[in-house]
Amino acid sequence: MHSDILTQRVGECMANLIEHVFVLMLENRAFDHMLGFSGITGHDAANGDSTQINGLSGSEANTFKGGIYRVSRGADNVKPADPGHEFSNVLE
Repeated sequence: MHSDILTQRVGECMANLIEHVFVLMLENRAFDHMLGFSGITGHDAANGDSTQINGLSGSEANTFKGGIYRVSRGADNVKPADPGHEFSNVLE
């Protein structure tokens, strides 16, 4: 058996062992960068209904000091200012 076929079969067997995948994100911006435009679909764990990620449509924007920052595919990874990350910074 060729090694690539064996690797594929092992991968398929391992995939069958996976029951759940969790993605934990601590900031909305990080979630948007990683999954915002992904359109991931799946099934609701409680009732089995089809569901889709509530991601970005492309019309969203943030404002900061008079500037408007629109979402886009391939957005910059760095903003001109880094907002605070502590609990007190997210109370507004």
